[in-house]
Amino acid sequence: MDCYIWVTPSHCPSLSSVLHTTDSVARMSFCRLLFIVLGCPSRPQLINLLGRFNSMEILQCSLQQRMIQVLKWQMIARLTRLLLPQGNLRDPSHWLTHFPPLAKEDLKEFGLGCDWRRSFITTDMNPFYDAFVRWQMRKLKKMGKVVKDMRYTIYSPLDGQPCADHDRASGEGVQPQEYVLIKMMVIPPFPPKLKVLEGKNVYLAAATLRPETMYGQTNCWVLPDGNYGAFEINETDVFIVTAR
Repeated sequence: MDCYIWVTPSHCPSLSSVLHTTDSVARMSFCRLLFIVLGCPSRPQLINLLGRFNSMEILQCSLQQRMIQVLKWQMIARLTRLLLPQGNLRDPSHWLTHFPPLAKEDLKEFGLGCDWRRSFITTDMNPFYDAFVRWQMRKLKKMGKVVKDMRYTIYSPLDGQPCADHDRASGEGVQPQEYVLIKMMVIPPFPPKLKVLEGKNVYLAAATLRPETMYGQTNCWVLPDGNYGAFEINETDVFIVTAR
């Protein structure tokens, strides 16, 4: 009889999602606020209350004339077996040590037979594995197989970090959109508002997703009440564009 080892990883789809949530816990002190609003409910009461709502619905509670919106926390309360009162959800490393045993018990209830002795964490919480990955990346970089580069990404100013697909309530799969700018030179003499730009190459810059359609166009329409600005692109060129 053949014997197979079934590797069952505890996958965290986006570590930035965990960091975002722990940051939210720290900002909102939600553990304290929730029990002030709900009056320290018992576990069955809280399960019953949260069970009335879908994870993407909002439970609004009034506290001192203010509305506290409970959205993400409904989902967290369900997934974490109501860990909110423990107060250690602010530590991202706690998530990586608490959830796997819960998942293990659930999988056992499904009847899964798995050799759990080979379980390990693949983040910097595991110094041995982390040292291997660092060595591997340095080795590949020294061989010229990997390079450090830059790319466009969707960024969250609120959290100060990139906003991955799993971090967004909507817009999953959306990527930064690249436009082509069509430069249309402004021929002197310049109007009074552009007199300070004399001596530079001034362009009206129009954005388009289909530059091939620009051939044969004869007009450039300017919004009469638009808020346009002059932006120095380099030492000689200036673009006239809106903030959009």
